[in-house]
Amino acid sequence: MKRIAFISDVHFGGQEDLKAWNFALKVLGDVDEVILGGDIFDHEAVGKYRKNPDKVIKLQDEITRGVAELGKLRGACPDAEIYFYQGNHERRLPNYILDFSKGLHGLDVFSPPILYKLNDLDIQYIPETKPFKRGHLWVAHGDEFNTSSFSPAYKALNDLNSNILFGHVHRFSVASKQQLNKRSIGAWSNGCLCRLDPSYHLNPDWSQGFTLVDITQTGYFSVTP
Repeated sequence: MKRIAFISDVHFGGQEDLKAWNFALKVLGDVDEVILGGDIFDHEAVGKYRKNPDKVIKLQDEITRGVAELGKLRGACPDAEIYFYQGNHERRLPNYILDFSKGLHGLDVFSPPILYKLNDLDIQYIPETKPFKRGHLWVAHGDEFNTSSFSPAYKALNDLNSNILFGHVHRFSVASKQQLNKRSIGAWSNGCLCRLDPSYHLNPDWSQGFTLVDITQTGYFSVTP
């Protein structure tokens, strides 16, 4: 049996909730694998929406802070495999470069393993931003498909017709159904570890937390939000 922790939507850069993050670090010691499932960093400074520059954390300060917290994660899970998968907020920086500074595209310094010091922290980078599998369960950030619904899990389950765990929506939801071949499938959306009172959203319906997945050698699994 392998235990995996799926963490997403921390938003280091001013929107993180360090109490929630530190609580997660305290209870992760026995996991075999940690999947950082996107939007670990916020990159608000290069976001497209209009913002007050006096209240936005500088990009370098954000990255420095986030890398330090990833170091704490590595310290809390010294023997676990840790994987880093980009979300739409991490992709703000390469998108900004493509929009305004194409000549900087492809520089090694902007690659996630170097930018976030993943190699130094023994964190493995997943380069392709598309769902990947753990046993019979697909894992994704959540912006790769439509999750616009009262129940993001129900929407994902019916659109993708597959077992899937994802973040992006900042709240827990779950849906399941039985197919004609009597096979049961399910979908789960993950909570967040960011603040529940962000500056850009009035009274969001978010929930804090992360998800644990226990997977057998044959790929069958159980999910615990």
